[in-house]
Amino acid sequence: MESLRPDHPHIVIEFKQGEDTTKLKSQALSQIKEKRYYAGLQGKVLCLGVAHNKKKCEIMSEIVDE
Repeated sequence: MESLRPDHPHIVIEFKQGEDTTKLKSQALSQIKEKRYYAGLQGKVLCLGVAHNKKKCEIMSEIVDE
């Protein structure tokens, strides 16, 4: 999601589904960084790795400054 306000970060989210949500949230965040899904965005980017297994959800985040 590209921010319309320069003082707010852009947001990139990668979702993974499976049983090991702890491992999957880390893999999702790594995928964002490895594939540089935020390329072309200027300023701060909030990267969110989200993993879920039906009712359980875990999130890992990192801010990248481009």
